[in-house]
Order: sequence, then C-alpha cells, then structure tokens
Amino acid sequence: MKPTTLALLLSTAVGASCLVSSRSDTFACTTQADCETPRLCEMEYCVVDKDASPAVCNGGCDSSGTCMITGQGGDSVTCPDGKTCDITCNGDDCNNIDCSDAAKCTINCVGDNACHDITCGAGDCIVTCTGTNACNDITCGTQNNGQKMGRCRATCTGASGCGNVTCTNTCDCVIDGCTSAGDCGTLSCPRANGSFCTGTGTNGVPCIDTTSGCSC
Repeated sequence: MKPTTLALLLSTAVGASCLVSSRSDTFACTTQADCETPRLCEMEYCVVDKDASPAVCNGGCDSSGTCMITGQGGDSVTCPDGKTCDITCNGDDCNNIDCSDAAKCTINCVGDNACHDITCGAGDCIVTCTGTNACNDITCGTQNNGQKMGRCRATCTGASGCGNVTCTNTCDCVIDGCTSAGDCGTLSCPRANGSFCTGTGTNGVPCIDTTSGCSC
C-alpha cells in the first residue's frame, strides 16, 4: 500500500474515532444530575428510557405502574392520560388538580389550603381533604351519550374542609363528613330511580351509594 494511501486511511480512522468519542462524551454521566430530561443515567450514559416515568411523576412509578406525585411550590398537577396517580399535597403545596383523563386518582390534601380545585372524569377518584379549607371545589364524573361514568369518594375533615362537591355526572358517589354547617360548600349528588343518592332522597346532603341504582 502506498504511504500516502495508508496515511489517508489512518487520518480518516483517527478523525472518525475522535467524532465518536466526542458524541459519547456528550452523553456520559456519573449521576442523574448529569442528564437532561427525559434521559436517565444508566451504565454511565444518558439514555432515553421508553419505560421511564413521566416527568410529573416526581416520586417515580411503583411496581404496579402507579404514578407517585408530591405537590411542590403551589403548582397545578395533572395526572397523565390513562395513568393511575397517587397525589399528595401538604400545606398549600398544590394549585388545581386535574384527573379528568386519568384511569384512577387517589388524592390526599393535608393541611390548610393544601389543594385548590380538583377535577375527576370517568376514572375512580378517592379524595381526602384534611384541614381548614384543605380543598376548594371537587367535581367528579362525566357523561357519554347519556351514560354517567366515574366513581368518587370524598372525605372532608376540618372547618370548610371542602368547597362545593359536585357528583352530578358520577354513577357512584360517597361523601364522608360535611355533616355540619360550614364543613363544606354545596353538595350535588347523582340521581337514580327518581331520587337523589342521599340518605333522605333529597339533594344538598352527603351522597351515598347504598340505595338502589346509586352504585356502579
């Protein structure tokens, strides 16, 4: 082989190896802090993991795939579409919470003004509000072609623990608490067989799901 040809090949090889090294160095990491979202630090490289937890799941996902979210800085929280979420807000940690497209949400609002408005859709929602004004308005359920969907259980504890609780479009709603004046705002329950799903059959008192047609 001619010296000039050999020199050209070596030069090309060296140049290529330098290029590969440069690109590899760009994605090298020692800790997760070295990687930008959505990349993860795995085997000393920042890689995109198709099974990685959505960014909003700041507590990761547990073994069942539940998205764990802890409220921070008073920001609003949206459970990703089709996901099951476990959301915890302590002492004004959260603004509005949107679970309208979630498969299921368990929401714990603990402390004064912990959560603002909470919206749930066709998925199940379990909402616990503990503290003075722990939650603002809670709206559950949706309708599709006249069919009510969504199950909701809201537990309200503390002075004005919950604002208005609207379950009109749910197929199953239970409200625990809200038995004394000032505990909650206006309560709106679903209807079945001509009566509201309450202990008295009239609206404005805590919803129950034990009467005929009030459970799905």
